[in-house]
Formats: sequence, structure tokens, C-alpha cells
Amino acid sequence: MARVSLRWLQPEVEDKIYQLLVECVASCRDQNAAGNFIDVLLTKTEKLMIGKRIAIALMLIKNHIPSEIDEKLKVSQTTVYTVKTWLDEKGKEYRQLLKEIADRDESQQRKYQDLRQEAAGGFLPPRPGTNWKEFKRSQWQKAKSAKVPF
Repeated sequence: MARVSLRWLQPEVEDKIYQLLVECVASCRDQNAAGNFIDVLLTKTEKLMIGKRIAIALMLIKNHIPSEIDEKLKVSQTTVYTVKTWLDEKGKEYRQLLKEIADRDESQQRKYQDLRQEAAGGFLPPRPGTNWKEFKRSQWQKAKSAKVPF
């Protein structure tokens, strides 16, 4: 857990700090710049904690049940319900962003299912002279790499 200073800040200083953080994140031009900014700014624990909260919200958007989220992400049910409450009350823009990610994941999951079905049964056999074992292995690896974790 991140440590917070016990020393009191004036509200206008706290607001300026928050505005500065938002401005820095918003000014990242691409995903690499944002990733580098986060890597420099946050510790490994902070990144994992924030990432889990985002993953909880995404799984809630995808209609996963809290016990499933708890088991998959190794978080408490209290955390799941806190994120759910936060998402329901304040997360309108965030919900839209997560819906777009969920839609993208759903299309990737369909692709995974198609690749898995192809690897299991195969629509067309490989060309004559092809090593079948390597062919099937490559099909399963391609399907596995397309799988969405949650």
C-alpha cells in the first residue's frame, strides 16, 4: 500500500497537484509515452493496485460475478463492491472507455474461438508433404496467443 504523508496540505495546493497529474497524463501523445510516464511515476505495487482496479471495472462491465472476479484477480469482495459502487456512481466516461475495451476483447475472444475450432477439427487439411505435427502445434499456439485472459 502506498504511504501518504501525515502532513496537511492546503486545498488549493492539493487541487493544483491533481490538475498537474491530469495534465501530464493527458499530454501523453501515444501509448508508449503513457507507459513510460507510468513506469517512471509509479512503483510496481502502485501499478498493480491501479491495474487491478481497472481490471475489476472491466470484468464488471463484462458481467462477471464478484466471486469470479475475486478468484481471478485475487482481490477481496469488498474491493470488488467498492469499484462497482464507484463505477455506478461516478464512472460514466470511464464506463464508456471500458465498454470499448470490452467490445474489442469480445471480438478477440470470437477470433480465439474460431482459431481453437480450426485447430481442433481443422477446416482444411494442410498441403501434402506438410509436417502435420508442426502444423497442428502452430495452430494451437496461434489460438492460445489470441485468448483473452478475462
